[in-house]
Amino acid sequence: MHIELSMIRHYSINNVMFNPILKNLRENPNLFTITIPIIVVGLFASYTLFTDFTWYKLFLLSLGYIFINILGVTAGLHRYYSHKSFKASRWKQIIMLYASNLSGQGSPVWWVALHRGYHHRKSDTEADPHSPIHGFWHSIFLWMFRIKPDAISFRYATDTMRNKDVMWFSTNYIKIFLISNILFGLISIEFMLFFSILPAFITLITYNLTNCLNHIEGVGGYSNFETRDNSKNVVWLWPLVLGECWHNNHHGRPGNYHFGIKWWEIDPSGLLIKVFKDKE
Repeated sequence: MHIELSMIRHYSINNVMFNPILKNLRENPNLFTITIPIIVVGLFASYTLFTDFTWYKLFLLSLGYIFINILGVTAGLHRYYSHKSFKASRWKQIIMLYASNLSGQGSPVWWVALHRGYHHRKSDTEADPHSPIHGFWHSIFLWMFRIKPDAISFRYATDTMRNKDVMWFSTNYIKIFLISNILFGLISIEFMLFFSILPAFITLITYNLTNCLNHIEGVGGYSNFETRDNSKNVVWLWPLVLGECWHNNHHGRPGNYHFGIKWWEIDPSGLLIKVFKDKE
C-alpha cells in the first residue's frame, strides 16, 4: 500500500514537546529500563519464535497478547480509563492496571493524559506528539525517544489521580514491570519471553501503527464520521491492530467501548469487554 508522504504536514520537532534523542536517553530512565529492553528482547523473542517454533510458545504469546494488549491497554488504559466507556468493579480495574503495567507504555496516569489531552483534544495538531504531521518515522517510532519526560500535563487525567489504585500502579510502574519480568523469568525464560516481553513488543508496534497509519491520507482508509482530525478506518490494518483499525469510528464516538459501527467492522476487544465489564 503506497503512503502519500507528501500529504503529511511536517512540523519542526525542535519545540517544547521534544528533546534531541541523546539528551532524552540521558534524562529519561524509562527508555533504558523499559522501552529499549522491550524492543531488543522483543526482537530476539520474535526471532526465536520463528526459528524454533513450538505450539507452547504460541500459546503463551496468545495468552500474553490477550492479557497485556487487549485487557491491559485496549480495554484498560484506552477504553476504560481514557474514555470511561464501560463500568468495571475494583478487582477488574486492578487486573487491567497490572496488565497495562506489563505493556511498558508508561504509567496509567501518563498514558491517559497523553491520549485524552493530546491525541484527542489536540489531534493532528502540533501539540499531538505522535501525529504523522511531525513526520512518518517520528510518528511510527521516534516520538517515544524524542518526547520530553515532562511534556505531558497530568491536568488531563485528574480524575484518575484521585483513584488510589491508579496512583499506586503509576507510582510503582517501573518496579512492577521489572519485578514481574524477573519473577516470570524465574518461572521459565520462555514464560517471560512469550507471555510478557513479546506481547509488550507487539503492543508497542501496533499502537504506533494505529496512531500513525490511521491518521494518514492515501493508505486506503475511509470515514464514517466527520471529525476535526485526519482519523481514518483502515481495513487492511485489522490483522495487525484488530478493532483499533476502526479509528475514525473511535474519534467520532470516543465513548463507545465497541469500535465497530457497520456489521462487518468486527472488534474483538469490544466483544471481550462486553463479557468482562460489569452489567449495567
